[in-house]
Amino acid sequence: MKSRTLLHFYIVLLLNLSITSAQTLKVEPLGKHNIVIKTIGTNTRNVVTVVLPPNTVEWYYSFTTDTEGKTTDALNLAVQLGGLVASAYYGKAAGSILSQIKVPKGSSRVDIYLMDNNNSKERFNRKDDIKWGGRGISCYEPGSVKSHSSGTIRIKSLNTGTLYLGLKHPGGYNSFNVILEVVALVKSP
Repeated sequence: MKSRTLLHFYIVLLLNLSITSAQTLKVEPLGKHNIVIKTIGTNTRNVVTVVLPPNTVEWYYSFTTDTEGKTTDALNLAVQLGGLVASAYYGKAAGSILSQIKVPKGSSRVDIYLMDNNNSKERFNRKDDIKWGGRGISCYEPGSVKSHSSGTIRIKSLNTGTLYLGLKHPGGYNSFNVILEVVALVKSP
């Protein structure tokens, strides 16, 4: 009987801890962008500035590509993420948050590089070489994608200050739009 009571106490304690941590998080949209990536020979690179609010726990960006100009709807990342955080609060979330976020399939490919300083942003715009660490533009491999048409990326390790997402045309001769939304999970003070 004593072990059953102790087990019940631990289950209640764990539930209270998870509910408390979910209650203190809020979803804060940081921006919606519709960026035109042009053909090679013109503007093949763009940079999006991401200013993270204080107390950011983690942040996400979703993107899709569109060559025909048909994807005009928002990706609704903030709404989807808010619903998943609320579901976690009520114990209804099943599986990883990333696997539950829906993003329309893209029609072209883009490289997105996560950078953390203005120097990297300026070098990216000058079209310097991109390298993971070492010489060249300093980018973070976790948080960056190469040759993807759509997706949602979660960043937990870089959660303060100003960051940059560098978008690059990976090759080819078509212009396309990149629809990008950025959202932060912020802990309430």
